[in-house]
Amino acid sequence: MNDPVAQRVHYENAERMLLASFVSGLNGLVGKHTRYASPSLMHQALQIALAVEQAEKQDRFNECFYTRFEKSVRLTSQSPRSTCAGSSRTRQSADA
Repeated sequence: MNDPVAQRVHYENAERMLLASFVSGLNGLVGKHTRYASPSLMHQALQIALAVEQAEKQDRFNECFYTRFEKSVRLTSQSPRSTCAGSSRTRQSADA
């Protein structure tokens, strides 16, 4: 197989088969977005899949972080009132 044209054809066929196998093996949003983008080269498919995966991770982190942040803000804003109320009771009993 010393024919350069035949080698190039075989290489391109192998690249297409690799790309098709890779994209068909992706699940969830990563697979969906990668298929929608219909990359023509393997490195494009990898870039798209990795970008979508990172975006999903960031969304999950933000959801978790902001949920915890809202709870901590709510608890913090309620704490001083209860602390202030407790300290005023202590002063009233000390005055009596």
